[in-house]
Amino acid sequence: MIKKNRGILVAKISVAVLAYGFVAVRLSKEDLSQVEPIFLQIPTHGLWVVALVLLLMPINWLIEAVKWKFALRSIESVSIEVALKTVLYGVGVGLFTPNRIGDPIGRVALLKTERKTEAGIFAVQCGFAQQLATIIFGLFGMFILGSQVGINHYFKNPFVILGLVLSLFIAGLFVFGNGFVAKVMAKFSFFKRMGFDAALIAKAPVSSALVVQLLSLLRYLVFSTQFVLLLYLFGYSSGLSQAYASVFATYLFASLIPVLSIADAGVRSGFAVMFVGAFWNHPAAIVLAAHAVWMLNVALPALLAVWLPFSCKRS
Repeated sequence: MIKKNRGILVAKISVAVLAYGFVAVRLSKEDLSQVEPIFLQIPTHGLWVVALVLLLMPINWLIEAVKWKFALRSIESVSIEVALKTVLYGVGVGLFTPNRIGDPIGRVALLKTERKTEAGIFAVQCGFAQQLATIIFGLFGMFILGSQVGINHYFKNPFVILGLVLSLFIAGLFVFGNGFVAKVMAKFSFFKRMGFDAALIAKAPVSSALVVQLLSLLRYLVFSTQFVLLLYLFGYSSGLSQAYASVFATYLFASLIPVLSIADAGVRSGFAVMFVGAFWNHPAAIVLAAHAVWMLNVALPALLAVWLPFSCKRS
C-alpha cells in the first residue's frame, strides 16, 4: 500500500513538473521583441476588451464542466465544483500529450467512482464532441474564406480531405455511437477484468449526446470569440465575418496536426498567420493573439489544476 501511495505521489508530482516545464520551454522559444510596441498601440478603451476576454475564460471552462457533469449522469452524479476540478486536472494532464489525449485520464483520476473505465468513455465522448464542433465551424469558415480570398485549393489536397473525413467519422462515432464503441470494448478481456460494464453506457440516450454536442458548439463560440476580440485589441481592422472565418479555419487545420498540446499554440499561430494574414498583414500581433488565447485557456488553468490533487481531498 505504501509503495502504491508513493507511486501515485510520484505521478502527481511528475504531472506538475512536466506541465510547468513544458510551459517554460514554450515561452523560452518565443520572440517577444515585438510585443511591447503592440501593447503600446492598444488604446485606453481597449481595457473593456481585456475585461471581456478574461471574463470569457471561466465561462469557457464552466460550460465544459456542465457538459462533463451531464455526460457522467448515467453512471455518477457529481457537483459542478467536482466536474470543474476534474476538467481542469484533465487539461493539466493533457498538456504534454499529442492533441491532449491524456485529458480523459486526468478527468477520471480525481473521481471517486469505481466505474472509471466507463467514465473514461464519456470523457472521450466530450473530447470528440469538441472536435466535431471544430470541424463544423471550420468547414463553415473555409466556405466563407473560399468565397472571399479563393482558398478552395486546400480542399483539393487529398491529405486534407482524408483528415477531415476521418475526423468527422471518428468524432461522430464516439459522440453519437459511444454505446457501440462500449460494446466493442466489452468484448476484450482487458476491460472485463477492470469491471467495465457496457450496459451502463448503453443506457445513455442519444438526446444526452446531442446536449453534449450543443454545449461543445457553445463553448467553441466562446473561445473563438476570445481570439477575435484579441485580434481587434491588437489592431485588427478588417470585417468581423472575416475574423471569425479565419479563426474557425485556424482551429480546424490546427486540430488535424498531431502535436503535443504544449506545441499547439505554435501550430495554431502558423495557421492564424496564414488565414488571418489574408486580411491583415501584422503577423506579430496575430501570433501574440494566438498565444494569449492559449495561455488563458490552456496554460494558466493547467498550471493551477496540477496542484488540485495536493490541495484537496479526492472528490
